[in-house]
Amino acid sequence: MIGETLTESLVHLLQGEQVPVENLNGNKNIISLFNRILANQGIESVSRTIHEKALKDDVIRSALVEAESIIKNRQAENAEPADDLETFPPLPVKMNFFPQSFPLKDVYMQYSKRISPEGYEDFHSTCFWVLLSTIAARRIAVNLAQRIYTAIMVTLVARTTLITKTTTTNALRNVLHALDLDWLLGARKPTPSKLISITPSSPPGNERPTSLDLSRVRQACSSYAKTRQLPI
Repeated sequence: MIGETLTESLVHLLQGEQVPVENLNGNKNIISLFNRILANQGIESVSRTIHEKALKDDVIRSALVEAESIIKNRQAENAEPADDLETFPPLPVKMNFFPQSFPLKDVYMQYSKRISPEGYEDFHSTCFWVLLSTIAARRIAVNLAQRIYTAIMVTLVARTTLITKTTTTNALRNVLHALDLDWLLGARKPTPSKLISITPSSPPGNERPTSLDLSRVRQACSSYAKTRQLPI
């Protein structure tokens, strides 16, 4: 009974909690010492003292082993689930995109950097993925319990002027314009009433792209660069 009480006392002390000595069946002197150390010097000092005492006293050593096991089990029970990013299964090998197998992205990146040479490196590639998502126009979905569409929402955050966020996104807009798909984008500064009014409407003439012809994206980058006298 004494060992069990000592174990419970050490559990409290190792977690920074005082132990009421009047409730103890034994070991009142040693627990009182630990209480004073905890109150005056903190949890690290009392933990160090307990371990030092355990080296010389078999009863304290046995109780300490049990106490640390109890604390560890409680922490495991209260631990938050692992982040989904840490437990998410890897993609199949055939789903991995390597740079050498995606020349279209390289072409867009070159064009975007010509338009916005001061732009942040990752903003160029981010806009490329937004471009593909926009062109997809809700025609690509992952068939899970319910269809998950590939729409991407991106926010470019950086200091004004220096990183040229707007200029970088202009490359995306230019390509969509050259493809006659700029109607897929909303106005840059629409009013709330305008957003509400266009929500249920269809594109002009109900015309929607029927295929994803990536070769036209390449041509759009090249043709727009020529009109602006930009090498690409």
